Amino acid sequence: MVFTNNGIVVPDLDLSGDYPDDTTYVQLISTESCTGTSDTLDVVFIVTGVDMSIICTKTYPELPDVLFIEESVYDHATIVQGCTNGGAQIVASYSNSDINDTLRTYTCADLPNTPIPVVIYFWYVGDPAPFTFCNSLVGLQNQFAPFCTTPPAIISGSVMTEGNQAVPNVEVTLEGSNAPDANTTMNGQYKFPEMQGGGEYNVVPKRDDHPLEGVSTLDLIYIQKHILNSEILSSPYKIIAADVNNDERSQHQISCSCVN
Repeated sequence: MVFTNNGIVVPDLDLSGDYPDDTTYVQLISTESCTGTSDTLDVVFIVTGVDMSIICTKTYPELPDVLFIEESVYDHATIVQGCTNGGAQIVASYSNSDINDTLRTYTCADLPNTPIPVVIYFWYVGDPAPFTFCNSLVGLQNQFAPFCTTPPAIISGSVMTEGNQAVPNVEVTLEGSNAPDANTTMNGQYKFPEMQGGGEYNVVPKRDDHPLEGVSTLDLIYIQKHILNSEILSSPYKIIAADVNNDERSQHQISCSCVN
């Protein structure tokens, strides 16, 4: 059996090809080779092509109380993916050399420069360079709560042992704020982003990855001497460390009667 379309043989019923954005009618005629009888099959294609489009917009971000704000490149760029370049995906970037450069951070220091010009580059994924770009603006604002008009507060410090040894890799939380957690450096120091003064916060350090670090059987002897009042632990840090079950006591009270 042979299928033809307008006299052209269609092998394996393969109707792939380029069609206009419209309704296309295809008539397949099947002919039986032995008997010469034929039959007709009408096929209708409705092809709708989507053109690629890119829209660039200005933004007007408001600085919050943490005094910084991040903007994605997609806050500026709206992309409608199309069929151009083989249907390759289109992405946006702030850089003409780095396709992954998609974030910008703005602070109070950027307010005097507003509106801030930015360039948005558009790439086909897999290509070595962008194929076009657009210019946009960032209208940074601080209107509803003018946190930038007063000197910002900076909360920083260091985490040290009783022997004044720096403790790195401590996760420090600023409870009562939206600030991200900070981690201490090798020098034990931490610092939170600038914020408006006047708030009430709790600085909470946490590190529990090596709970037995520095612990030995000798500590049991010191705890026993402290309980028996023969040698009192010399600092509140040692007393806290002796509270092994976190009941806010060095050890459960023990009552006994001693007989000579």
